[in-house]
Amino acid sequence: MPNNSMIPPSEASQLHDAGASPMFLDNTSAATTSFTNLVEPDDSSAGLGMKQIETDQGANEDSQTRKGSEKMTPKVGMKFNSEQEAYDFYNAYASEIGFSIRRSSYHYMGNTKIIKNRTFCCSREGTRGVDKRTEALGYGNSFNRPETRCKCQACMKISLIDGFYQVYHFVPEHSHILTTKSQAHQLRSQRKVNEAQVASVEVAKSVGISTKAAVDLLAKQSCGYENLGFTRVDMKNKLYSKRSLQTKQEEEEEFIKAWHQLLDKYELQQNKWLQQIFDKRHQWALVYGRNTFSADMSTTQRNESFNNELKGYISVKYDMLTFFEHFDRLLGDKRYEEVKCDFRATQSTPRPKAELRILRDVVEVYTPAVYKIFEEEVMLTLNCDIFYCGDVDEQKVYKIKSHEDIEKWLKIRCNPDLETSSSPQGVKEN
Repeated sequence: MPNNSMIPPSEASQLHDAGASPMFLDNTSAATTSFTNLVEPDDSSAGLGMKQIETDQGANEDSQTRKGSEKMTPKVGMKFNSEQEAYDFYNAYASEIGFSIRRSSYHYMGNTKIIKNRTFCCSREGTRGVDKRTEALGYGNSFNRPETRCKCQACMKISLIDGFYQVYHFVPEHSHILTTKSQAHQLRSQRKVNEAQVASVEVAKSVGISTKAAVDLLAKQSCGYENLGFTRVDMKNKLYSKRSLQTKQEEEEEFIKAWHQLLDKYELQQNKWLQQIFDKRHQWALVYGRNTFSADMSTTQRNESFNNELKGYISVKYDMLTFFEHFDRLLGDKRYEEVKCDFRATQSTPRPKAELRILRDVVEVYTPAVYKIFEEEVMLTLNCDIFYCGDVDEQKVYKIKSHEDIEKWLKIRCNPDLETSSSPQGVKEN
């Protein structure tokens, strides 16, 4: 439960000393509008060459971008009409800089539900706690997810003063790599699917167009996924949630209707026991528990070969021009997957399956994909038996067997004074 502690004196003094700081009131557009505006040339530039005009426009755009970035930067003393307005402003600033935010600690005003103080922090602030599922179920590291927290201290703190939420503390520095413009749409706080986009995809699906193709069309209309504002997974989750809600409402209406028909048929409307059972229907009726577990999963094995990937984009009925148009769409998707991988590599760190120094050292160096391969090899070495076979030509010979495949073994010859050699892996024992 939140407490009612006040602002620290040091931060409060910073707040009251910032009387000359800018103030934002009734300016929700500042949190969502880009400040990079094109400066069109006037008539006096008509006689200039196109190269000179483009140079002047580029300089003006850079100037406008710098001014916009300065205006978007939080400053101690800024005021907002609501907590949500402050969140939108800080989130718009995060989008320009290249990080994601989340709501952190807060304090209520007295015994009310009015927020007195609120901290907005970088999503990589703090450290992740121990997964309780691992301890309760004993699944080891099966629930391990990449580590995204790195104790980043970047934040913006606001407090309710004289009817406005005012910034009294701001830390701009981050302790991690910031995302690029092409990766910013992957940030969680920057992703949002609006109802118009959902309606467009639903219309496309109603005439037989797949969700992926419909999202690809929206991305093309937006000049790329980085301008779309959400990912394919976001759209799929949105459609699934909406469909589940509609199904639940329909099934709930049918259940209640059938229940009343049962009471009418046997004249049990006044039965107190049945009324008590009905009041607890959320605990036993199947219609209220259908979404507790879902096996609505699809395999990825079919997409592992390039041939199967091509089938999702091209057809033997396409002419040459149409073929290359869809092949270019395939290449665009491949590049987009690379952007996603780069985003995961810079914004998260894999959790080692075992507390080994060699894994801790390489996890900061390798990409997640390469680290996974290396980690599997290291884990295999922990599941091997080593046998000393004797000396051959002044070399010591060892045989290594893996418990994963006892039919295969590896022979190692080593000379303490020279070098070590090994036979090809997978040689069967005679």
